[in-house]
Parts: sequence; structure tokens; C-alpha cells
Amino acid sequence: MYISRKILKILRTIFSFFIFCGLSGNLFAQAEEERTNVMMPKDARVVRVDVKIDQWVFAGDTLAVLKDSKGAKFKFRTGISGKLVLWRLQPLMHYRKGETVGIIQTVPVI
Repeated sequence: MYISRKILKILRTIFSFFIFCGLSGNLFAQAEEERTNVMMPKDARVVRVDVKIDQWVFAGDTLAVLKDSKGAKFKFRTGISGKLVLWRLQPLMHYRKGETVGIIQTVPVI
């Protein structure tokens, strides 16, 4: 009888620990800030830059206007909302496809 009570107490402690870890992970997940790399969609030259470091951007905002090797201009837009914490694009510079040109720090929406 004594052994079974001891085992139940140990199992209760382990179960409580796992519940606490699971709930705290879900509750605090909304408080975490996530960083997302901004990468070049294709080889292109920058025609115009529309944003600066530490600027808030929203999904769909134009980050820059680019010109590809065929001469076609296109808008480089953001897909997420957040704060631009790193930005390397400069006008008249050429960047390669997949090159990281910025970082957006996303924030939770409450």
C-alpha cells in the first residue's frame, strides 16, 4: 500500500510538471518576437528604396522598386507585418536571388 502511494505521488509530480511546461509554452509563445529574413526574389538592380531601418511595415507594403535583367520593373513587397530591424538595399546596387537584404521583427497581434 505504501509503495503504491509513493508511486502515485511521483506520477502526479511528473504529470504536473508536464502540464506546467505545456501550458507555459503556449501562454508565452504569443509574447515571443520572431525575426524573418527578407530575401531577394530574383537577380535585380534596385531602382528605388521606399523604407528605412526601424520603420514599421505592413503586409503588402512596397519595400523597393527593382529592375531585372530584361529591363522589367517590379515592386518588391513584404508578406508580413512588423518592424524592419535590418535593411541592406541601396539604390543602383545589384543583388542576387536568395540574398538576405533585410530582417523583419514580427510582433504578436492581440
